Amino acid sequence: MASRIACIFFILFLTSYVVGGGFSRIDYFVFGGIFVFLIQFIFQISLLNLLMGLLMFVGGAYFSLAVYSEFLDFPVHNRDAYLLLTVGWSLCLTVCVFSIFMIRGFIKELDS
Repeated sequence: MASRIACIFFILFLTSYVVGGGFSRIDYFVFGGIFVFLIQFIFQISLLNLLMGLLMFVGGAYFSLAVYSEFLDFPVHNRDAYLLLTVGWSLCLTVCVFSIFMIRGFIKELDS
């Protein structure tokens, strides 16, 4: 169930990216992602659950570094800068936690 919810989220995110006109060089990546998430939503391939979990974890870790980089670009570390850091890291941590649950679910499927 969690992987289906993640698939719906990613399909909506990538579709809104395309509809919003934000695609340029990564057209194939976006459409490939939509295709993979549709296949995952329909067939529930367990290996794709692992790959999605790993991709989400790496993405969350990468974006946490991006949030910290933006924090360092603030000329003065005031309340707004710390708010950006707190909210950004909270979102990145949430993504990492959900990805760990997805990876853990895949490992449990292998054991049984």
